[in-house]
Amino acid sequence: MIPWLLCGVTLIVCVFSIVLMRRRATAEKEQLSKEWEAKFLHAQSEADAKIARMERDHKTALKRAHLDFVKALLPDLDAFMKAIETAKQNKHLPSDLQEGLSLVLRGVLKTFHENGVSPIVPRVGDTFNPEKHEAIGFIESYDIPEGDIAGVLRIGWKQKSHLLRPAMVQIAQAPSQQDSSKSEHPPTPLS
Repeated sequence: MIPWLLCGVTLIVCVFSIVLMRRRATAEKEQLSKEWEAKFLHAQSEADAKIARMERDHKTALKRAHLDFVKALLPDLDAFMKAIETAKQNKHLPSDLQEGLSLVLRGVLKTFHENGVSPIVPRVGDTFNPEKHEAIGFIESYDIPEGDIAGVLRIGWKQKSHLLRPAMVQIAQAPSQQDSSKSEHPPTPLS
């Protein structure tokens, strides 16, 4: 009877061991499945982030290309505006031609405005702002406070808050002492 009892106990132990091994294997499979699922979700999240970053970079590149195109047009626009200014001063040109040129300029400026491009037009006496103005020289002046704009050589341009080209200006400075002493004390003739 004891050998049969031992066989029964051994059988129970074997069955119990098999059940435990299956449970352990199932738990390991579930753990492995969860790990792989987490890795997959992490990889998918990284891929989504890369796609979003690439889309953002693409939009930025398109905007930059647009801005580069506008920047390339600015010297030609300056020349065109100068031509209109000269045409207005020339009395021999037909008024229709002058009006046509002005109409074309208004159309270009309207298109710029619709795309967020606007001029930076400083005036004499405005405060110099290095974020919008490029100083290329000085003008001695009694009338304009030192450091303010004394002359405008070229208007600037911006696209919303992005500077495309600074306005080119000259800055006022107080006349030098030598110049002021000459003007206050005219030379006397030598006898």
